[in-house]
Amino acid sequence: MPCHKMQRTPPSTPRSTLVAGQSLSESDLTSAATNQNIDGNNITVRYKRQRIDDSPNKEFDPELKPALDDFKLELLDMLTKWKTEHDQMLTSWKNDQDAVLAKLVSDVTQLKNQCLSIQTTNSEIERSMTFINNQYEEIISKVSSLEKEKNANSEHINRLQKQIQDLHFAKRPATIEIRNIPVKENENPDDLIAVALKVGKAVDMDIQASAFRDIYCIPGRPGLCRPIVAEFSCVNTRNDFLAKVRTFNKERQLHDKLNSQSVGIEGDKKPVYVDEHLPSTVKKLLYDARQFAKTHNYSSWYSNGRILLRKEPTDKPIHIKSEKCLSILLGQQ
Repeated sequence: MPCHKMQRTPPSTPRSTLVAGQSLSESDLTSAATNQNIDGNNITVRYKRQRIDDSPNKEFDPELKPALDDFKLELLDMLTKWKTEHDQMLTSWKNDQDAVLAKLVSDVTQLKNQCLSIQTTNSEIERSMTFINNQYEEIISKVSSLEKEKNANSEHINRLQKQIQDLHFAKRPATIEIRNIPVKENENPDDLIAVALKVGKAVDMDIQASAFRDIYCIPGRPGLCRPIVAEFSCVNTRNDFLAKVRTFNKERQLHDKLNSQSVGIEGDKKPVYVDEHLPSTVKKLLYDARQFAKTHNYSSWYSNGRILLRKEPTDKPIHIKSEKCLSILLGQQ
């Protein structure tokens, strides 16, 4: 068997004989690189080998076409489903938004109607307040006028009461009142004069029956002690009688002051009071003045038709003419 010498390096292929898809071998690349030096710049031009499988010029394999069609159909089906789901989601979202918008429009409309109603109500309230304010101003004016009229009437009433009191004292300047004397059955004026004489005797006042001009009992409830009103013929006699009674009570202790036993009246021991005979209005004012004096540490007394109060013994007496005087004193406390 003849022996042939093995060639390891393929023969060089001229560049002009290369067909599409072939490339130069390594030895040829070196040669080509050597021959491609340009202007001594050592720039090497490299030629890339073309890959036939990746070439875009090659036609698609017909065997892969059915798989590609199935992929396209599957992708189209997926896109259709996605589009359907997306459309449904958008439709549902739109419906939800339309419902929310409709509710919002309804609420805004309702609020607008409420605002109009509130505005109408406020207008009515404003008109009512204006009317009430006008009425209030009229009432204030009337009340002020009534207060002025009331004050004028009060002053006029006080003047009339003072005139009545003056007339009373002028008509009966010599009368006294004996209180807390037990009532006697079938009592007559002689019995009343006898009581007055006993009181005079008890206080060491020697008087006669002729000293009395008139004597009577004030009407009252049956069975109760009724005051005895005795009118003297002379004012001086009346004043002396009252002075004797006050001196008698002043000189004795409380339990020894003028009483029914000292007067000589049988029965339980009861205090007997002797004072000027006063009108009911003056009695009430005197009572109020005495209560005021006890509460605010004043001294009070009645003298010659006048009610007097005094804070300190050195103070000037205050003449209490009406309830208004007590109110003024109360405001000064």
